[in-house]
Amino acid sequence: MSSTFRIDQIQVSSFTSRGSNNGLTVDGVLAYANKSAAATTGVVFAVDENTPTNLPVTTQGAPSTSLLYIANVSLVNGVFTQGQSLIMTFTLVNPLSPSQTLNANVTVEHEWPGSQTHGVNVTFPVGLKDGLGDLPFNITLSQSYQTAFTLTANGTLVKLTSLSNGNSRTAWMSPGTSPVASTRAHAGLFKVTVVSKAGASTPVESPPYAYVYGMNLPSVTKYLAYSSTFITDALSGGLSLSMKSDTILGAAKLTIFALGRDSSGITVANNQNSEFSDFTLIQSTMDAIGPVAVGQSVTTTLHLKSNATKITEIITVDLNLQGSGKVAEQTGISIAPGASQDVILSFKAPSSTGPYSISISSPQYSGPLASQTLQVTILQNNLQILIPAAIGIVAAIIILGVYIIKRQPETMETPEKTKPAGSKSKTPGSGNSPSKSLT
Repeated sequence: MSSTFRIDQIQVSSFTSRGSNNGLTVDGVLAYANKSAAATTGVVFAVDENTPTNLPVTTQGAPSTSLLYIANVSLVNGVFTQGQSLIMTFTLVNPLSPSQTLNANVTVEHEWPGSQTHGVNVTFPVGLKDGLGDLPFNITLSQSYQTAFTLTANGTLVKLTSLSNGNSRTAWMSPGTSPVASTRAHAGLFKVTVVSKAGASTPVESPPYAYVYGMNLPSVTKYLAYSSTFITDALSGGLSLSMKSDTILGAAKLTIFALGRDSSGITVANNQNSEFSDFTLIQSTMDAIGPVAVGQSVTTTLHLKSNATKITEIITVDLNLQGSGKVAEQTGISIAPGASQDVILSFKAPSSTGPYSISISSPQYSGPLASQTLQVTILQNNLQILIPAAIGIVAAIIILGVYIIKRQPETMETPEKTKPAGSKSKTPGSGNSPSKSLT
């Protein structure tokens, strides 16, 4: 009753991006609605609006040789909105003997970007005693769990499920000093710690998530990448950071946006300038390869075209041959926005005849770029032309030889017919009278 407080919102007054997937620069200015500067902490996210299928985004934990520890923490859907649950998984590992049964408590703590704890947490027992009944680590060396976070008007509800037996428990996170509101867009993350009789493990933080309530984003989007935590300038409200992420390629509609909050909990509000969008699909075709001989050197050309308008796409191209794996590679291929690029790949054909599948892909680009079937034969293409010609030459020589043989007796008899009358043969005789040649 005796204090004053402020109701306001932080708006994005400018937001731009440029560069490539090897170094995407993001610049912007965040300010309060009255245009004064905002000292804000937050995260920049990259999503694909038109591709709802998610891939887990993972943080690896530090292994231990003496403690039960958390091997990894993954967000299955790192971007969600009202009416949905955020799904996170983590794996516990027992580095000791698999016959040693360990019961433990797992604490999941919510944090604001920048590892800011605020008293919002929940603890679950795992194992046989008061836990999920999965007797962790007495049979296998690891156990995996799934947590589902649902933001409600009453707080954050968490459901922990053992992926080994399907048993689950549900509990509320504590409200803390700065509750997680279900009616405000925000960025956050979770810190997971396991405590067993051997001691407490090193905590592992999850990747940051984006709660997009009230933003102009589809209800389901594909989580591509996130930046390190930014802190805006206290005088200007400006932010500038660089993101390196190959996963932004192949997006039907790449959208980049910022979520932040100031020290008192005022959050970023969405407006027309708060999103940066582009397209990062690559159109690709491959020249057809005709029949080749075993062991023959083969060259093919891959034609690439970028449909991006702002982002340069830098990729590596790999050519994979059935039964041989990767047989050709080109790195550092740069395709300017809207430009085309040809990639020439050379390799040797297999040493056995038959059909072989060829696929061209990129580790920075999801899905194959091109594929076809390679037919390997015995003869090389040039021999297929030269051998029939050689056969023709040999046949001509044989015919000519037969003709000469047939002509030879006739030409040898010609002098006999043209001798003058009364002349004698020069051939030594046996005393018999010479015989005439018959034609």
